Amino acid sequence: MQVRVLFLIMAVTMTIVSNGQRMESCATSQVAQKDWLMRFQERLQPEVSLRSAITLYFPIQIYISARVHSNNGSISPQKLMDEVCQINSLYKQANIEFFQVAPPIILNDRQWDKIETQSELRNLITDYNIKNAIPIYIVENALEACGFNIIQDRENLGIVVSSECYKVKGALIAHELGHYLGLPHTFQGWEGKSFDYNQKAPESWENVKVERADGSNCKTAGDGFCDTAPDYLNLRWACADSSKSPIPQVDPMGKSFYSDGSLIMGYALDPCPNRFSREQIIYMRGYADVFYPHVLKTDLPLKINKTEPNTIFPTDLSQITLSNEIIFKWEKVPGTYKFVVEISPMPNMALVTNSYETSGDSLSLKVNNLIAGRRYYWRLRSLNLYSTCLSVSKIKSFNTVLSTSAKDLNEGNSNLLKVNPINQLEGLQLDLEGHSFPLSIALTNNAGQIVLYKNYSRYVGSANLSISVSAFPPGHYTLTVQNAQKTQSHSVVIMP
Repeated sequence: MQVRVLFLIMAVTMTIVSNGQRMESCATSQVAQKDWLMRFQERLQPEVSLRSAITLYFPIQIYISARVHSNNGSISPQKLMDEVCQINSLYKQANIEFFQVAPPIILNDRQWDKIETQSELRNLITDYNIKNAIPIYIVENALEACGFNIIQDRENLGIVVSSECYKVKGALIAHELGHYLGLPHTFQGWEGKSFDYNQKAPESWENVKVERADGSNCKTAGDGFCDTAPDYLNLRWACADSSKSPIPQVDPMGKSFYSDGSLIMGYALDPCPNRFSREQIIYMRGYADVFYPHVLKTDLPLKINKTEPNTIFPTDLSQITLSNEIIFKWEKVPGTYKFVVEISPMPNMALVTNSYETSGDSLSLKVNNLIAGRRYYWRLRSLNLYSTCLSVSKIKSFNTVLSTSAKDLNEGNSNLLKVNPINQLEGLQLDLEGHSFPLSIALTNNAGQIVLYKNYSRYVGSANLSISVSAFPPGHYTLTVQNAQKTQSHSVVIMP
């Protein structure tokens, strides 16, 4: 049985680069149910309600080829949850929400690494496809397209996305889901054909009537929706601040106009695509009622408490003695299928240097590759299949210090720092009572750089030692005192 592939190329640059090849745009000749679309648009009345009070929930199943999963760090379960969150933010206007019916499935069949023919695609889809969710396949390169829906006998079998075009928090998958719910491109009829946009458009193009700028034939031309602007641009383009195309087009009546880059079903570059029109929303909901009653749900299968995870250890502003490992601990979060522990040297977690995944049943994680004398920040992410966005704990900080022997921790050594925090003008006041010489003193900043280092080869004449810190900016530091017998590390805070 012949499979017809409906390509859905998203608005990204004309050249996709990882292997130097061009990802060609392929024509979208029609949607799965073109006749139903036309009949619906003929009946569409202006007074129809924009949104129903009932949220439509669609389960999705994400598949990732093994090669993409191992080579592309941007497609992790955590970032896929970010993607689902982004999709739901775009579909919120339509009161449509998506959730994962199960964790992402890794496709180990090497044929998924590079699909070259329609028959290969058909055979693979047949082996993996499910009926109770929308299948989304993320592969390395699929038929030289960024993404497409697979149509067989007027039935939509699922969505395929190329990892070369995939970008978290873009509109690629949202665009493809729009096609899955029956929407055509805003430039319906212009797919895959070059045209000189300086010229006046013909009355029809590729057997599709060309929409006029004044909207006089909007129901029977172009995409058939009267509240989407005319659009002839079938190449991906970057929009201006106004979300209008940089290229003007001329309609059959000779009137000039610009395409609307805010519409998700066009080909504008991210981040411009961010909305569906009122009529598109009405149509998607009607299409879902007719063609996907076996898939859509009017409630989530599992209610999730979306409160943030509660972490137990390390506590905020704590000082952790670094031996072989640190055990991070947290409380149970019902409905979680995976936890992600993130560690960063920055208070806002802008740079995550350590990320660890563990199962939803785990309540602790051992980490053994942190560096002594550093300040770290950490948070916990709870991944569940039903929440629209990730649940994230509060950010907490801790300092790591070197492990010490038992005699390092006795009463005589507990007061090494006489004052802490300290003022820049006061300096470090150290009590070296009980310390043998020679010894070294080092002060390390939060980036791990030694900013002060002093060697004392003999007794300095007093148990008290004062060291100026006026040259150092306020912040968190680690003081390390070391002699032949022992090493002590302490967190120091320099105040302005």
